[in-house]
Amino acid sequence: MVSIILPVYNASNCLHQCIDSILQQSYCGLELIIVDDGSSDGSGVICDNYAKKDKRVKVIHQENSGVNMARYRGLMAANGDWASFVDADDVLLPNAIELLMNNSDGFDLVSGTYAVTDSNLLHPKPYSQWIKEEGIFTGEEFVYGLLNSTRLPNMYRQLIKMDILKAHYILLPREIKIFEDFLFNVNLGLYLTKIKGIPDLVYYYRMQDKSVVHTYKQSLRDAEKIDEVLEEVLKGREQFEGNLLKHRIGEIKRFIADPHLHEASFVKKALKTNKQHSLQFSDRLTLFLCDKHILTRKVIWKCFLLTSFAIVRLRKFIK
Repeated sequence: MVSIILPVYNASNCLHQCIDSILQQSYCGLELIIVDDGSSDGSGVICDNYAKKDKRVKVIHQENSGVNMARYRGLMAANGDWASFVDADDVLLPNAIELLMNNSDGFDLVSGTYAVTDSNLLHPKPYSQWIKEEGIFTGEEFVYGLLNSTRLPNMYRQLIKMDILKAHYILLPREIKIFEDFLFNVNLGLYLTKIKGIPDLVYYYRMQDKSVVHTYKQSLRDAEKIDEVLEEVLKGREQFEGNLLKHRIGEIKRFIADPHLHEASFVKKALKTNKQHSLQFSDRLTLFLCDKHILTRKVIWKCFLLTSFAIVRLRKFIK
């Protein structure tokens, strides 16, 4: 049995396509747990109508509590041996679960690939080329990939053993509104033994301009909260210290133009640990700029980016 967990919040415009793509899977042994997270647009009624027509569908209604809690509620109500998560504005390809299950023997997690589409599910485009998920990995390699941005942080497109999920589900602070999937997967990876990534396309991610991912503007305080959770998750695991530092430097680069950057706790932690690790020039420059005046920081960083871009173009021209 595969349990598909579907959190729903005000997704009435695309919910039918999503649910239909799940119930029409070629794999027969599945149940669908829908968690209506306090929708106000009629999504809850749509979900209830599906439950009346199909005995594989179970609907849970809750006050708006966020996607992390919605997934948890769905997971606790699930009866499957495996779990897969789907977002309400996306769709599964018809044989997605079958493809993942056919590759699941002996593994704790199996992942497929996904494509980004427009609101009409047209013009699918594959994800970034630097992602390296195809193959067989250990749990440590899974976490390394997430911290190094060579693995996708998203929950969807994966099939995960239910007993591991239920034992190690992490409930995140409600104020974290972005990067929940990243934090969840890092924590999960610590308890996985063997992972498999297949090249097959299993999921369509619909690009929605009004989604949280595209409308929420992350603040420096948000980055601090995320870093606090990440540090707690990796506490006592020295093998990830260098990767955690690199991740923090990546966050510093994103906020290099923030006037309060030098006050952030993760910046202070990065400066404290950087001498213990070998860093590239761009990383050392990033740390050097942390406590400099905002104008100095902006000018030097802009010059560095322009120089790097010119060098890359020159190399391509020479080749």
